Amino acid sequence: MEVFFGIPAADGTGIGTAFVIPDPVKRAIPQHHIKIEHLNAGWKRFELASENVIVELSKHLDSLSKTDPKDKIQREVFETYILMLGDPVFLKEVRDFYEKELFNIEYAVSFKAEEYADRLRQSGNEYLSERAQDITDVFGRVLDEMLDIHPFDINSVPDGAVIFANALSSSDTIILSKRKIAGLALCEGGVSSHVVILARNYGIPTITGLDDINKKVHNGETAIIDGSSAEVLISPDRSTIDDYKAK
Repeated sequence: MEVFFGIPAADGTGIGTAFVIPDPVKRAIPQHHIKIEHLNAGWKRFELASENVIVELSKHLDSLSKTDPKDKIQREVFETYILMLGDPVFLKEVRDFYEKELFNIEYAVSFKAEEYADRLRQSGNEYLSERAQDITDVFGRVLDEMLDIHPFDINSVPDGAVIFANALSSSDTIILSKRKIAGLALCEGGVSSHVVILARNYGIPTITGLDDINKKVHNGETAIIDGSSAEVLISPDRSTIDDYKAK
């Protein structure tokens, strides 16, 4: 049996089969200069990709109850993402940079989104720092749409699994909550992140700060996660499993 310690994020105990979510393939953003006459075509591609992402987010939003308190945080996440995509101040920054520097639209969006996220990370405010992940997540979706990149399908995660990942997006956490997962063991994610807030809301035991845990665990291993003590037990013996089942 191996035991790993992290940072407690959401209380509870879960027992299940380990499922390691692969790290996303690093998004290769092309960078090159374009001609002035190509500006409008590039901007229209960005607008179309943003609209497609908004449609997808809106579908998730429409599936949530407007009156059930349990759906309140989930609705706030998707509403925030949609607002970010339509933020006129940020869009003006992107457009000004795009037209001035004459870089391809994918690079312009990536550059400005990361610049905005860095400002939030360096704000000195924990809440704003955690929102940086939301910026990179939602505009990452737009970039994936523009570059025709198809990330890992979170819907392929089996029910009852203990999830091991470097990090998760808020939207992935919402989808996973419907799969009756037993717990989340993450390398990254602060206690004020949307992912952790959602996990608490769903009652999913969660631990963060587990350095490279997704590289030390293999699919199919029995895993126990204790959100209170911030322990993850891999391949525990029968008596340990029985003790935790009793809990």
